[in-house]
Amino acid sequence: FGFLLVNEKGYAVLERLVDCYRENIAFVSSYSEMKVAENYFEVITQACSKNNLDFIEKKNLTTFLDHNTAEISGVFTVGWQFLLPQELDQKLEYGIHVFHDSLLPKYRGFAPTPSAIINGEKEIGVTLLRIGKSIDDGPIFGQKKFDLNSDDYVKDAIRKLTCGYIRLIEDFLAMISSEKPIIYTEQDESKATYSIWRDEKDYEISWDRTAEEIRNLIRATGSPYMGACSYLNGQKLRIHKADVQNDIKFEIRNSGKVWKIINENTADVVCGQGILRVTEVFYDISNEKFNFTKIRSRFTNN
Repeated sequence: FGFLLVNEKGYAVLERLVDCYRENIAFVSSYSEMKVAENYFEVITQACSKNNLDFIEKKNLTTFLDHNTAEISGVFTVGWQFLLPQELDQKLEYGIHVFHDSLLPKYRGFAPTPSAIINGEKEIGVTLLRIGKSIDDGPIFGQKKFDLNSDDYVKDAIRKLTCGYIRLIEDFLAMISSEKPIIYTEQDESKATYSIWRDEKDYEISWDRTAEEIRNLIRATGSPYMGACSYLNGQKLRIHKADVQNDIKFEIRNSGKVWKIINENTADVVCGQGILRVTEVFYDISNEKFNFTKIRSRFTNN
């Protein structure tokens, strides 16, 4: 099998494959991600070199697949953000399988885990599916579900989902080893929802929202992503952690104003509803910790 692996989850799958299923690895491919705090490209390439695995650069992948289809049983993708031709799926004995970070058919598309956290979902999951004709609409091999606790940030969610990736690939390879037929379940189109792509604009905090909504955005956009952002005294800052505090009644509510400085790294900020205690704040460029010194400060979007 070919394994197209990106990010922390891709590396974890590779480690498991090397430990227990090395004979199933025909080749590995990866690429360097953009605008992430943690990039696993070098780690994946080094692991391939260390274990004498064939590594195919992304720019050479199409040509390699065209010339080696007969030697490859199937392809699995983890975190891969580029489409593969559907005709390739038909040529391979086991086709192309995709890991998707949601309990399909909900949250098809981009950034499903951040979207689920922002929406305040109580559970998340991962789906292993064969590619279909449109976005994440193919038949499902299996799913793994996990609780999403209110204190879980996106990094915690990724760790949980990674366990699901490993269990699903083990289930799939076990069925092949036992020569059992691969059974799929078609998706219910009436229950399909979609998650749209996210960019830097989506990291911006709107302080007119509730403290809980803002905290969910902060939970969803921390490491390995860049972090929710706002401006204070002309400085662009990234907020990585926060907690909701009991609200008080303001005669005139000015969202974004600092209400109280707890210590140099922690302050309470007025929201559209509720108060948010920000506890880990960093400068955008230098990534150095920001220190609160002036109570007469206001968070803005520019």
